[in-house]
Amino acid sequence: MDFSALLDKFFSAKHVQAEPKTLTVARVAAAEVGRNKELKPVAYFVEDVRGLVLNKTNFGKMAKAHGGYTDSDLWVGSRVRIEYNPDAEFGGAVVGGIKLKVLDPSPVYKEKVGAK
Repeated sequence: MDFSALLDKFFSAKHVQAEPKTLTVARVAAAEVGRNKELKPVAYFVEDVRGLVLNKTNFGKMAKAHGGYTDSDLWVGSRVRIEYNPDAEFGGAVVGGIKLKVLDPSPVYKEKVGAK
């Protein structure tokens, strides 16, 4: 059995560099991230134990796909794809990162707004 997913708490670019992942959002919660233990929003998924730290860009993409709602409870059940983005920058340098795309907004959001 491959236990590599259990070694890392969060997705990083290396996890999706070879192949994108399509996932279902199970929940979004605040988690301590990095050396400074800064609280950040993290999306957790049905299909994988690792979470995805939602930077401002990816948080914004999730909100936009859900009518601008930033209440992450409305995002549960969303189908997303995460893939490698070789052009992602950090601190002014190109370092590679994760690109998030919302494939299908959550059923909870659709029910709230009456969408199909």
